[in-house]
Amino acid sequence: MNKFTILFVLFCVITSIAQGKKQNVAVYMAGEEPAGAKGVHKVLGAELAKAITASKTYSAIDRTNEIQKQIAKEHTYQRSGMVNDTQIKALGKQLGVQYMCIAEATQVGKSFYLEVKLVDVETAKVMQVASTDADLKNAKEMVATVRKITQELLPREVVTEVDSAQYYFDRGWADMVRLLIASSGFTVKINVADWDKAVADLTRAIQLKPDAAEYYATRALGYRNGQSFNFLSNYDEAIADYTKAIQLKPDNAEYYIDRGSAYESNRKLDKTIADYESALRIDPSHAKAKEKLESVQEDLQKHKNEISEYTEKIQKEPNRTSNFSFRGSKYWWIGEFDKAIDDYTKAIQLDPNCEHVYGAYRGRGLAYAAKKDFTKAISDLETAARLNPDDTGIKRDLEKVRNYQKYSRPRGK
Repeated sequence: MNKFTILFVLFCVITSIAQGKKQNVAVYMAGEEPAGAKGVHKVLGAELAKAITASKTYSAIDRTNEIQKQIAKEHTYQRSGMVNDTQIKALGKQLGVQYMCIAEATQVGKSFYLEVKLVDVETAKVMQVASTDADLKNAKEMVATVRKITQELLPREVVTEVDSAQYYFDRGWADMVRLLIASSGFTVKINVADWDKAVADLTRAIQLKPDAAEYYATRALGYRNGQSFNFLSNYDEAIADYTKAIQLKPDNAEYYIDRGSAYESNRKLDKTIADYESALRIDPSHAKAKEKLESVQEDLQKHKNEISEYTEKIQKEPNRTSNFSFRGSKYWWIGEFDKAIDDYTKAIQLDPNCEHVYGAYRGRGLAYAAKKDFTKAISDLETAARLNPDDTGIKRDLEKVRNYQKYSRPRGK
């Protein structure tokens, strides 16, 4: 049997907010990653941390950056791959943990032997040992192996459904916050799959605890903020989740405000106003609700007045393309997407060679996108981008629509 002796450190973090103080555990894999089991360190390390955190007593913590720096200084760790009692105590103190979970893989022919130890860092005493053999052919088998070995490692730990729900909620929320911060101002382009993973964790939490209003409201925030990740926000799904949260907690004014904001983004302004008014009935002094209600009522009336003005201009100058384009944009704002499409189409027909006709194609494309007619939306936005290749806004709109079409899923999937 060949031991893998180079230390590979992998920390996975989730902060538990379950009642009762948990003991912190640092998880790491010892040895080089087996050539016949690519990805085993990442999967086993992550799943061990997840299983430990889901227990009632222990929680995995994240100190990845500072540990990597420490390992770079302590070359003996890298060369030996194993740690002695003194080193365990030192690492535990540096990490601020009470325990270490040390996992080591040994290849035996075409299969693998996995041994996991739970070590008290204060005494360096091995508290529990678990082992198993496995083929580790794919991620699914790796996950199953971790579940099996964790049951042996922590035999007295019973994970309740509520504990599991809280774990998935905490992890999903932590990932969501991290991604929102990273993507602020479009300075960092986020992989859509990372965002999808955060939403998937929140969905799992909801499945385990379907009566938790805050879980629905948090997932709704994820659907609403798709714009931050370079694809169109899924306001319909956000609205559905806020509606469920309101059903569970009908006296929560914030849920009405948040659903109203989603309706506003979705250009369903009558429902927007109704939700802001509902929030004020619950809390008449709510400053945010008052401000948002006054703002949307003022803007709605403004755009209706402008529609009337452009209608009069069209009657006087029926062949002026700009009048149709401008009225189309006003119709889009108040959620009259079919009327917006008709006006943009008229503008294109009147002067298809107009210097600014790309604007009509862009507006019509976004109106089609709002109706979820993605084929027509993409076609129009591609035309707009071709007519005005220097407009980065058109390119961004096109990418968002394409990504929305590709990644959007039915709620709860």
